[in-house]
Formats: sequence, structure tokens, C-alpha cells
Amino acid sequence: MKGSGEAAMRHLVKLTVTFMALLLLTGCWSRKELNELSIASALGIDKHGDKYTLSVQIVNPSVITTVTGNNGIALPVVTRDITSTETLFAALREVTRIASRKVYASHIQMLVIGEELAREGIAPALDFLSRDHAMRTDFFIIVAKQTTAENILKILTPLDNIPSDHLHSSLIAAEKNWGGTTQINLHDLIYDLLSPGADPVLAALRIKGDTRAGALKSNTARITPAALLSYEGLGAFDNDRLVSWYTPQETKAYNFLKGKIKSVPVSMSCPGGGKATIEIFRSGRKMKGSIVDGQPQASVHIKAEANVADLECERPLSNLAAMKDMEQAAAQNIEAFIKAAIHKSQQLKTDSFGFGDMIYRSRPKQWKKISKEWKSVYFPKLKVDVVANIKIGGTGSVTDSFLPKMKEK
Repeated sequence: MKGSGEAAMRHLVKLTVTFMALLLLTGCWSRKELNELSIASALGIDKHGDKYTLSVQIVNPSVITTVTGNNGIALPVVTRDITSTETLFAALREVTRIASRKVYASHIQMLVIGEELAREGIAPALDFLSRDHAMRTDFFIIVAKQTTAENILKILTPLDNIPSDHLHSSLIAAEKNWGGTTQINLHDLIYDLLSPGADPVLAALRIKGDTRAGALKSNTARITPAALLSYEGLGAFDNDRLVSWYTPQETKAYNFLKGKIKSVPVSMSCPGGGKATIEIFRSGRKMKGSIVDGQPQASVHIKAEANVADLECERPLSNLAAMKDMEQAAAQNIEAFIKAAIHKSQQLKTDSFGFGDMIYRSRPKQWKKISKEWKSVYFPKLKVDVVANIKIGGTGSVTDSFLPKMKEK
């Protein structure tokens, strides 16, 4: 009897603990089932006059989760467009008129801003995005070059079922392996907009080919697609307005100064004739800003390690002196295109590289005296010393090119 009484007591205690645990466990009051939502993978924002056009790329789960893709008839995504004179938030809710479900935008990978809107100013659009508590800030923001965001999101890509996946992964790969573009998310963009002495940039994306044909499913079934999406440099902003474009080479300079260089090719002329390409696989930079006798100054020191990737030089590299000359030529080449990019930003009066922010951090009291005239007076005349040191550590499986020997044959 005693044993059965103790067992009953233990059972009662377990029931009590379980009941108390159930009281503490709560559900999500705002939960939505997947079949009640339209999952957005990308957003596009355009503006024409006083009207916003919001484009939403929505994943079609019935196609993504099947191998046959609904016998190849249905598309993996659909794009819905709403033009409204109301706010962007109102336009997003208005998409339900044609999407049949509430749009769930917490998992978007890409935000595309049309060129016309970018030239007018992107701050109002960013306010809408940053205010939404359900919106993450790690998605990439890009600007459409010579086209609209609506057109960009309608292009179907052959290598990825979901176009936003293609845009996301290719941006990461292009920055890492090419350097002619860069990743900017919402947090980065707002930080640059609010930082004193800094102007933002956004990766530029354009359509190469026939825009209409690129929106057809046949675009994914051709060896040579009718339309492709291509990253090409950066959009340069003055505060929140797009004012010009940086070339891929100027974008490499931006990535050097921002410490984003990972595995980037740099082409150059050989000291004794011919040309070569080196691959930067490790780099660092030190940037300093100061004010001397009331005049701001800045210095940039680039230190990088590289390998020879492509060699068409007349002079062999098998001796130490030739290798040193090659390193010096590479350093001069990098210094030259970095200086050219800085000079262009000074002509545009857009401090894309953040020299003003650097001076503000090192000389905050002195910065106050020049901050109002920074971009109009001081920045265009800013003296920037650029020094690069390049160490070439390898030449691949062979040291010298066989091409000069072919000429002697």
C-alpha cells in the first residue's frame, strides 16, 4: 500500500508539473500558415511622377517542390505589379488584390530600385523598409541601370529557378572573384546615409538583350539566352540621389579602400613589354585623415599579396630583379586606378569612399568647422596620398611564358 501511495503521489506531481508547463507555453498570436501567405523573394520599386510601382516576385511552391514543375507549364515564380499614388506600404497590401494572399516579405533576398526613383531620391522608400518590424535588414539592395526594377524582376534566368536566388548568389560571387561590384544591405545603406562625410553606393545591374524575350520561359531553355542580367560597377549617390555610375575598374578601387578585396584579377603592362594579369588573394588597407593648418588631408596604404595568373611578358621572370620590377609595376597600376576613382568622386562631389567620415572620427572638433562646406569646397580639393605595396608570391606551375620562345622558333 505504501508503494502504491508513493507511485500515485509521483504521478500526481508529474501531472501538476505538466499542467504548469502547459500554462507557461504560449502560441504565436500573429502566426500565419504557409497556405495563407504569398512568399516574396524580391521587391522592386519604381516611381513615375507621383506614382509608385511596387513589383513583388512571389515563389510558386507547387513548382519549386516538384521535379517536373507541373509538366513544365508553370513558372517557379510570378511577379505582381501594383501602381499606386499612396505609400509603398499601402501598395504592398494592395498586391493582395491580384495575389489572393497576404504578401510575406520577411524572406526577401533582393531589393531592386529603378533608376528614375534612384535619381529622385531613395530615402522615402528606405523609411518604409526600415520601419516594418517583420522586415530583415540583410537583403541586398541594387539599382537598375538604364531600366526599371519592374523589368529586372521579370527576367527569367537559366541557371537558377528563382531569379532572386541568381541575383543574390551572383552578386556574392562577383564581388569575391571579380571585384567589379559590391554587396550593400539595408543596414549598410542607412549607415552611409546618416554618417557625416560619406555618401552611399549601390551595385548597378542592367539587362543585356531583349527585355520582352527575357520574361518568357523560353529564355531559360536556350544555350544563348535572349536576355541576361549583368552587374556592372556601382551607382554613385549624393546623399540619397543617384548622380552617376562607377565603372567596374573604379569599383575595384572602392573595394580596395573598403577592405573587400578577396580574389580579384588586376591586369597590367609588363615592364619589358607585353601584358599580364595578377590575382590578388589577400589585401589590407590603412586609411588616415587629418586637418593640417585648416586643410584636410588623407592617406591610403594598400598592402596585398598576389599570384601571376596570366603572363604574356617579353621579359622572363626567372630572376629576382624581374620579379621586383613586376611587383613595382603592379603597385603603380593599382595606385593609378585608385587615384583615378578618387578623382572622379571629387569631380562628382560625392564622397563615396568616406574620407569625410574618416576625418570626422579622427578630428571631430575640427570637422565641425568644415562639415557644411565639405563636399562643395574641401572634398574636391582634398589631397590624398595613395601608396601600394604588392608582393607576388607565385607564378603558377611554370615561371616564364612559352610565348616568347614561340617567336624565336
